[in-house]
Amino acid sequence: MSGGGVFNVGSYQVAGMPYLTGGLLSAGQQSTHNFPAVTKRLQVRIVDNTGSASSVRVHFGNDSVNNPRVIAGNHYWTVSKSGSIEDSLDADIKCKTVYVSFDRAVGTTVRYQLFAELTSISAQDMWVLTGSGITD
Repeated sequence: MSGGGVFNVGSYQVAGMPYLTGGLLSAGQQSTHNFPAVTKRLQVRIVDNTGSASSVRVHFGNDSVNNPRVIAGNHYWTVSKSGSIEDSLDADIKCKTVYVSFDRAVGTTVRYQLFAELTSISAQDMWVLTGSGITD
C-alpha cells in the first residue's frame, strides 16, 4: 500500500478500506491486532459473552510483564455488554496496532468484533504509540 503519508490530511478524508476481525478471549487473555495500514477509524464491540455481563479493555500499549503500566495506569477503554445493553468504542484513531484484553473470572469467555477503516498509508510509516496515557 502506498499513500500520502501519516501527516497528509487527504489520506484520512477519503473513505477507508474495511478491515474486519474479532476474537474469543478467556480470562486473562490479550489479543494483538497489527493492521496492514494506518487506521483512520476503529470500532470494537462485544457480540457474545458467557456471563450475564462482560467487558473487554481496548488499549494501545502491550499489557505485558515488561510493561505493567498499561492496565495499572488505567490506559485503556472499557467496552461492556450486559444483557441487551451494549457499549462500543467508535473513534477516529491513527494507529497500526491495537490490543484487546479480558480480565474476568476463570471459566468465562467473551467474543468481540473489531472494525477498522484503513488509509492507504503503510503501517511501516506509523510510529509505535508510547508515552503518557498509553504506556506511562
